[in-house]
Amino acid sequence: MKGSNRIPELDGLRGLACLLVVSWHYFGATTQVTPSTFAASTRAIAGPWGLSGVDLFFVLSGFLIGGILQDHRESPRYYRTFYTRRVCRIFPVYYSVIACLLLALIFSLEKHFPGMSEWLLKDLMPLASYLTFTQTFWMAAAMVSNGGGRWLAMTWSVAVEEQFYLLFPMVARNVSIRSLPLLMVGAIIVAPLLRGIVDAHGWWSYALLPCRVDCLGVGVLAACLVRRRQAREYLSGHRSSLYCGMILCLCGMNWLDRPLGLHYTWLALFYGCVLLLVVLHPRSSAAALCRNRGLRALGIISYGVYMYHQMFNGLVFAIVKGHAPVLAGWADFKLLLLALALTLGVASLSYLILERPILALGHRAEW
Repeated sequence: MKGSNRIPELDGLRGLACLLVVSWHYFGATTQVTPSTFAASTRAIAGPWGLSGVDLFFVLSGFLIGGILQDHRESPRYYRTFYTRRVCRIFPVYYSVIACLLLALIFSLEKHFPGMSEWLLKDLMPLASYLTFTQTFWMAAAMVSNGGGRWLAMTWSVAVEEQFYLLFPMVARNVSIRSLPLLMVGAIIVAPLLRGIVDAHGWWSYALLPCRVDCLGVGVLAACLVRRRQAREYLSGHRSSLYCGMILCLCGMNWLDRPLGLHYTWLALFYGCVLLLVVLHPRSSAAALCRNRGLRALGIISYGVYMYHQMFNGLVFAIVKGHAPVLAGWADFKLLLLALALTLGVASLSYLILERPILALGHRAEW
C-alpha cells in the first residue's frame, strides 16, 4: 500500500473533520444559551465532538505521513523529498494568513473596526512564535486555552504537526518496521500521563506535541497495521472488531475519561477505528459516507477552510456589527452564512491558484 496511492475516502474523512470544527466555531461556540437549559446541555455535549475534528486531523496526519515514510524509508532522497513536499503543502497558506494579519496591523484596521481587537487580535502570541511554529509553547506556558487571537488561533494545530514532521522522519527511518508499532503503542500510553504531569505544573497541555502524540501515534499505528499482511487480513475479515473498538472507546469516554485524563486518547482510538473501517471496508456505510462528493470536495480544500474560517468570521462581524461573532438571532445567522461563503470561496480559489500549483512543484521532488 504505497503512500502515493490516493484513497478517495480519506478526502471525505478530512472533509468531515473540517465540517466538525467549522460547524462548532460558527454555529456552536457562538450561540447564546441560558445556563441550565436543554440548549446549554446540548451545546455542552456537542462542543467536544465539534472540537474533536482537530483530533481526527491528527489521526489522519499520522496515518498518511506514517505510511509515506514507511513506504519510502530506504529512499536515498528520503529527507529532502519529504521536507520539500511538506513545505510546499503547509507554508503557502500558513504564511498567507500571517501576511494578511500583518497587513491588517500595518493599516491599523482595528481603529476603523474596533470589534477586531475584541476577538481577532486579543491575546496574540509573539509574532516570531507564529513564524517559527513555536506558538504552542507560549500558549501552554500562558494557559491560553482559547488559542489566543482568533485570527491565528487555529495555527497551534499546524504547529503541532510541523513539530511532528520535524521529528518523526528520523524515527521512521531508524526504528525497525517490527519495532515501530510497539513504539507507537508506548507513545499512546505515555501521552495522557504527560498531560496529567504538565497540567499539574500549571501549563496547558492541550497544545503540546508530547501531550498530543497519542492522536498522531494512533494514525501511525493504523498505517503500520494496513501494511502488515496478517493484521490487514484479520481486520478486513472481522469488521465487527472495529465496531467493537468504536463502542469500547465511546464507553471509555463516558466512564473512564476525566478521572484518568484519557479523553483525547479515547477520541484518537475511536477515530483510528473509523479510519481503518473506511480504508479496509469500502462497502461499509462509513466508507460510503466518505465518498460523498460534498465531503470529498470539502476535504480537498479543508486546509484553506480551516486556516481562513475564523479570520472571515471575525472580520464579517467586526465590520458589520462591531463586535465578536455571536449567534443571537436571524441577522447573526445570515452573517455567519456570509462568513462561511467567503471562507469556502477564498479556500477554493486558494487551492486552485496557490496550493495546487505549489503542490505540483513539490511533487517534482521524487523519492
